[in-house]
Amino acid sequence: LKEKGITPVLLDGDEIRNIFQVTGFDEASRKKHNLSIGALAALLENQGHVVIVALIAPYSEVRKQVREMCSRFTEVYLSADIKVCIERDTKGLYKKAIAGEIKEFTGISAPYHVPENPELVLDTAVMNADECTAAIIRKLGSL
Repeated sequence: LKEKGITPVLLDGDEIRNIFQVTGFDEASRKKHNLSIGALAALLENQGHVVIVALIAPYSEVRKQVREMCSRFTEVYLSADIKVCIERDTKGLYKKAIAGEIKEFTGISAPYHVPENPELVLDTAVMNADECTAAIIRKLGSL
């Protein structure tokens, strides 16, 4: 994007959670966190920024609400089998969740609603990061 003269604003769910430690990981807190980031994205978008939001958004009704807030919402679903997620787990969170040490962990003890109609689906078990990035850039170019 920067090569095309676009400097996007990146809103990373984990980074924002570390800055504003006001929500937990239960369903209500996750929904509040996602909606708050969606509202921030809409605010920045309305000020003329290109906004990229990177987070786990497990609830379809929340994704729908955020889609309604943002005029240029493009949902990219990074698909990965749970086995792949566990293999890639650099923080050891899946291991802790499977052992019951982390409650309400998305994909283990908390639900993840697979997007029904995302604008782009990328199977990260098959595609590497460069291939995914190229597919996203192509998709954004066609919008």
